[in-house]
Amino acid sequence: MSSDSSLHLVLAPVNEFVGNEEQLSLASWCRSHPSLTSAGVLPSPYLDLEDEIAAGKQAQQLYRTMLPPLADRLNALLSVAYELREWQVLAGPWLQMFINSSLDRYLRLKLAWNSIPGLQCAVLDERSCRPMGNTIDAAYALSTDRYNLQLMSELLRVMGKRLPEKSLPLPGKTPDVQPAPIKQRVLYLASRVLVRTVAAATDIVLLRDSYLPRRLEMKLATNSRGRILPWISPFKPLTVSAPDAALRQGLDNMPGPDDEVGRLITRLLPQELPVCLLEDFHRYRRAAEKEYPESVAALCSANAWHYDETFKHAAVGYLRKGAKLLAIQHGGNYGAQALMLAEDHETAIADDFFSWGWTREGTRAMVHPMPAGKLIGRHPQKADNAGQELLWVTTSASRYLVQYPYLPEHFERYLKWQSRFLYALAPEWKTRLRLRPHYEDNGWQLVQRLKAQEPGLQLEDWERPFPQSLAQCRLYICDHLSTTFLEALSARKPTLLFWDEKSNLLRPEAQPYYQRLRDAGILFHNPEAAAQAVQRAAHDVEAWWSKPERVAAVDSFCARYARSEQDALTVWREELDRACARRRVAG
Repeated sequence: MSSDSSLHLVLAPVNEFVGNEEQLSLASWCRSHPSLTSAGVLPSPYLDLEDEIAAGKQAQQLYRTMLPPLADRLNALLSVAYELREWQVLAGPWLQMFINSSLDRYLRLKLAWNSIPGLQCAVLDERSCRPMGNTIDAAYALSTDRYNLQLMSELLRVMGKRLPEKSLPLPGKTPDVQPAPIKQRVLYLASRVLVRTVAAATDIVLLRDSYLPRRLEMKLATNSRGRILPWISPFKPLTVSAPDAALRQGLDNMPGPDDEVGRLITRLLPQELPVCLLEDFHRYRRAAEKEYPESVAALCSANAWHYDETFKHAAVGYLRKGAKLLAIQHGGNYGAQALMLAEDHETAIADDFFSWGWTREGTRAMVHPMPAGKLIGRHPQKADNAGQELLWVTTSASRYLVQYPYLPEHFERYLKWQSRFLYALAPEWKTRLRLRPHYEDNGWQLVQRLKAQEPGLQLEDWERPFPQSLAQCRLYICDHLSTTFLEALSARKPTLLFWDEKSNLLRPEAQPYYQRLRDAGILFHNPEAAAQAVQRAAHDVEAWWSKPERVAAVDSFCARYARSEQDALTVWREELDRACARRRVAG
């Protein structure tokens, strides 16, 4: 691409940074702005699948290289002596997101300036930039236009680009979590008093956001005679302190990776490290000591390892006293997707990891196949030709990459596949199709696109519980790799799947199970073929679903990825008891 000084590059679709001159968009995320829908878009830095895989691996290597010196520097600044594993618990989720996002933005910016020397754009001035308060704020911010403008402006500055600057008002503070109703607060208080009293007298396994049904948690508490107890308390981040510029200077000149992008991302840390890891570090540590029991044998969670700062500090405190950390699977991608950062993180920090049926070697955590908590208590369903509607469940994604391999280019292709599938479906089935879109659209206008193509398309929102919707449909259709199709297969609901293999790379050990779904005519990698299969299956769904090869494929798949047990309560109690016993022996 040749130089053209009349072009103005738009980094993100923020009104104040979209000019009147001829516009060039850095990436497709700019198309959400009405002035940029037809503007030119720079090429993607990911020319093929190998580029995407290489970037994902580079991000993993950067994380492994950057965490140790960051841990050493934080130990010095905070006057603590935490081990690397403990910093993995506290800082790992944010650092992984930040490195993945920064690497993607760097690759795009580098390509832009290499393609068009002398390229001009406006950037956000430093006074308008500020770090996020905590990990969950950062996760949300990485999907917003304003924060990505901040991140790319900071990157361009450390890349040595001198560009015109504009200011924006600092974003307002995150709204406080609303207090729970009085009855819930009484329940929280009573639960905490009970758990603290029991934990003071004996070793317990403490469950926090376990993804197990609440009734199962209560039965575990009863059947274990109080050795396994749920921690019932609201998620409430602390108010965010102001950044301390003098303290953050202690992060300057930190050693980092040898490559250019690693050095640049390291230079961003003084500006971008969340407040929870520096200014509010000791506040969160004290909050954990105040809220949680003094000692437990094991701490177990599915969801709290990533965004609950108080919980993470409690985990580190327990770890330092010899407790075990237990993690539970909480999504359908685990065990199958080739690159799965959440799984990698949880199996790196935990002693034991409870999967939905699969196993894995070479991780710190011992992986134990268990009955899937999400599926406990669900009832089997039959194929039923009396059902009228075809339930089509879709997904959403950020317009910005937050972690590899979820590129915006993939989601653009996903939207095109949806359109192709709908176009190929016979009219008699289009009228019976019920679309259940994700509650977050993220600016893609998925429903508007499909409704423009098929105005009569029926819609369903999330107010209707998914299990109820699944039970009433004739055929379940899923166009993405996620949790809902595991729920459908586990219930033995007639199911048809389709997605792009290149956007959903599987690890080698998962391939045989997914291949059986392909061979059985359940999984397709072409939207037109999927539409034809829907039409063949839906005419007589009872006969189609009962074919022995389909029954065998589903049974094999569920045994590996959606395991169920008649007596899941006993299986979970015995395994958690063993975890507690292993701690006692080790202690």
